[in-house]
Amino acid sequence: SKVDSVHQEMKARNAQIRVLHGMFLEANSSLHTGDFNECIRRSLEAEDYAVRHFGSDHVQQVYINLMLGEAYTRVGLLDLAYSCLQKALGILKLSTASKEYGMYVSICYNDLGYVCRLMGKHGESLENYKSALGCKKETHGEDHPSLVSSLNNIGIAYEAQNKLTEALECFQKALVLSRGHFGEDAQITATTYSNIGNIYLLQGRFDIALKYYGKAREILEAISSIENPDLATLYNNIGSALKELDLLDEALSMHSQALILREATLGTMHPDVASCFMQLGEVYLAKDVVDKARDCFSRAREIRESVLGSGHVDTGATLLALGNACVQSMNYDEALKYYDLAASCLRSASASLEELTHVDSCIAYVFMVQGRPSAAMKVYTRLLKQCERRNGENHPATATLYNNVANV
Repeated sequence: SKVDSVHQEMKARNAQIRVLHGMFLEANSSLHTGDFNECIRRSLEAEDYAVRHFGSDHVQQVYINLMLGEAYTRVGLLDLAYSCLQKALGILKLSTASKEYGMYVSICYNDLGYVCRLMGKHGESLENYKSALGCKKETHGEDHPSLVSSLNNIGIAYEAQNKLTEALECFQKALVLSRGHFGEDAQITATTYSNIGNIYLLQGRFDIALKYYGKAREILEAISSIENPDLATLYNNIGSALKELDLLDEALSMHSQALILREATLGTMHPDVASCFMQLGEVYLAKDVVDKARDCFSRAREIRESVLGSGHVDTGATLLALGNACVQSMNYDEALKYYDLAASCLRSASASLEELTHVDSCIAYVFMVQGRPSAAMKVYTRLLKQCERRNGENHPATATLYNNVANV
């Protein structure tokens, strides 16, 4: 009788697992066909079923929340994505079989790193990416091909914090591993070349940056479809380098191609699409086509406010760009409006002192061209005191502010 009872329970449990597996496969299919809202709906149904039959901390919840995390990320609901990924990671940490799920722990950390990067939480992003790398090393050793993507991710997180030396070191390690394991013509090798080019771009070494971008472009255009998202990233990077070399028409072409690819693969309301509009706007501004620049910045603002919120650093950067466009067209009152909005946004986002100082300096500049030296002096004096406290009297930033005060 006991044996029969256990047997019936096992049959019932296996039947429940089969039902849940079917629900998971349906949700996963929606994810891979790009129907992210349907994926979310089906995943939530699967999560409810799993809670009722297996409990809220069962390992089945890991797979569901990982999928929800990706789907929420794809539609720009980053807070929900973050919550799901944290839940999946928490379940794995509590599991008695956590070592058996080492791959999923690494995936959780990696996906959290990406979501944090999109949210502007670059320090947390870096720590998650490092944790993912640590999991991989523990499982596979120091010379495994899976380390390439983690090293690239860590480099990107360092780059976001302007730690360019550390970023370049990570990318160079990734390049050695990638060429050794995947070969010269692999997509991951192209991505790593592009990442190295980014560092040289930020260092102002534009010709060297274009050299690495050229290697990446040659590989990607030979091996991948035109809708490859890495191509969009690369075209934007090439456009940025060309802009700095004052090759504006070529830069505009690259950024336009990138925008087409981004919208085709990510939809029209994604942070990466907003970034494309920002870069297009900057090129139009450099060409003194201010109306088109403002159109691009306004579209970027619409996306970022909708997806990231009105208190995000990237939203602040968009408002700053709109202010700059107004200054270029000598519409100073409107410029002040956007600069004030940018300052408020950046303060809400706990932006760096450098970012806040830059916005205030723009405000002071507008006061000067409007013939309001007293207002400009008030801003510059406040900035100078902050800079002296932070950097000392002999810092280049302090010297710049002394010069601004003298000019007033």
